[in-house]
Amino acid sequence: MNSAKNYKTRKITNLKNIQNKREGVGGKRGSCREAPNPGNDSTPRQEKKESQMIMKKLLTLIIGLMSALTMTQAETAPNNPLAGKKVLIAYYSRTGQNYVSGDIVNLSVGNTAALAKKIHAITGGDLFEIRTVKSYPTDYHEATEVAQKELREKARPELIGDLPDVSSYDVVILGYPNWWGTMPMAVYSFIEKSGNLAGKTILPFCTHEGSGMGNSVRDLKKLCPAATVLPGLPIKGTRMYK
Repeated sequence: MNSAKNYKTRKITNLKNIQNKREGVGGKRGSCREAPNPGNDSTPRQEKKESQMIMKKLLTLIIGLMSALTMTQAETAPNNPLAGKKVLIAYYSRTGQNYVSGDIVNLSVGNTAALAKKIHAITGGDLFEIRTVKSYPTDYHEATEVAQKELREKARPELIGDLPDVSSYDVVILGYPNWWGTMPMAVYSFIEKSGNLAGKTILPFCTHEGSGMGNSVRDLKKLCPAATVLPGLPIKGTRMYK
């Protein structure tokens, strides 16, 4: 009897694990999802709580950035370490179909873009969107397949337009969605084409639906060994519009 009960328990656990893997919950591998506004299901109290949570995390990001600059820039006043510093907020964000809570929905504004603008409102500086010459498929499943293929082949998608002169900035705040456990390959293209990031302070932020920063901070440190890469700020995409 106990053996049968234990078998049933293991079977239920395995089914839950399979479902979690499908949804990218808590795993190292994310997908191409940037979840949209889930609608008006939340109560005003819940929405206020979510907004406060995002603002708290944003402030944590800024405090971490300020602390790093204070430690590395002796001439900067501790109460305003961004004073006199040139800041670039560069981000990649995808629109189109996305997988959210079991449904495929259309996202007209990417969550990473929304978060980048919130951060820009706090830090100031210059805002730059990383865009690719070849757009990803609107279809969610096709987009995830293309992203996985690019990761496997270590592709470097061609980018649109002129890139900012990163050498002229002191701080680079870099944003992206978690795709298959790391940054989209377009962000790799941006970093490699931007030239020497030695001596820069890089603060990554990421939108996700359960996978957090994945391995992106580790990968970023490998790409920019002479830069100071701070711990990342992961924000769940579904919280961006509350």
